[in-house]
Amino acid sequence: YVIGGTGPEEQHLRSLAQELGIADRIRFPGHISERELPDYLAATDLFVSLDVADFDISPYEALALGAAVIWATEMDLEEPLHGYPRLFPVEPEPGPVAAAMASVLDQPDGRIRLPDRLRRYTWENYFGRKLEELRQVVAELRAP
Repeated sequence: YVIGGTGPEEQHLRSLAQELGIADRIRFPGHISERELPDYLAATDLFVSLDVADFDISPYEALALGAAVIWATEMDLEEPLHGYPRLFPVEPEPGPVAAAMASVLDQPDGRIRLPDRLRRYTWENYFGRKLEELRQVVAELRAP
């Protein structure tokens, strides 16, 4: 089990792992750089994203690389992803999240690789579209 990132819960999670006697089965790499992130995501069987941000690209990246994703129901879900078999929206509470994790991890692997409807959610594609939009705006501003 890998818990990436740093934040206010990191020390609590480390202590809990020790207390439960499972610290030897959990890795805490700390901050994961943008350069390392694709490798972590590509190796992920299950990605849990409980952020409630306006837009959080990390679960999209995990989906695009074939991982199952547990997603907070409070985050908007774009239409192409409704009913997607590797996406599991849950209430962001400990009980439902734990139940979803157990359920997903009990399923056969069934990993998939970058289906067409997920290509638009990759980091490069998303910001490539934004760059193109900016170029169009600049060209319009420069036009006489």
